[in-house]
Amino acid sequence: MAAHRKAEEGLDKGFTVRWTVGEEKEISEEIKTIKNGEFLASKNDVVRHYFKKGKDAARTESPLPGITVHLFNATAPCGQWTQTATDQHPFEVSGEMAELLGLLDGDWVVPCVGDSMVGADIPDGSTLVMRPLGDLEPENGDVCLAQVILLDGGCLWTVKRWKWQGATLELQNGRREKLSLPDDAIELRAIAFKVATLKHGRK
Repeated sequence: MAAHRKAEEGLDKGFTVRWTVGEEKEISEEIKTIKNGEFLASKNDVVRHYFKKGKDAARTESPLPGITVHLFNATAPCGQWTQTATDQHPFEVSGEMAELLGLLDGDWVVPCVGDSMVGADIPDGSTLVMRPLGDLEPENGDVCLAQVILLDGGCLWTVKRWKWQGATLELQNGRREKLSLPDDAIELRAIAFKVATLKHGRK
């Protein structure tokens, strides 16, 4: 139960989960059943509800298998291009917490810095749960980790919205402003898309 205790301690410190639009509807449909039908304004209360629900179920049911996510040790920029970080380490997550947060085995957990994506509900200092794309393309409008390959072989990255305007691809910040590519860029690709935003709650 150590993983459960750590998760609960994290919530007590003010962490709030922001769901994607698709999950928002599912949560809202369940929210009325919590606390005898009383509406909950706080997503933290929803997290606590499902945390307790999962912990109670673990006492009577077979636990869900845990997964491994990859935690980046360096921050990804929400502003201008910076050198891509590759230093990461595996992090074990219980099956119950993975189900709660919608995590899949192999997802990335990436801390971010910069305020240019506030308009996309990614405040400075947020942590993003990202899903590697591999050879797949992101959907139009996804928030992605965008990476450029430079003429000298270097790699730069940033967090931006992947937006097609007709036949033209734009990387947009939270204000829908376009970010230009470096002059020596020879390839642009999206390496992961955002699944969820984890951020510190207000004190």
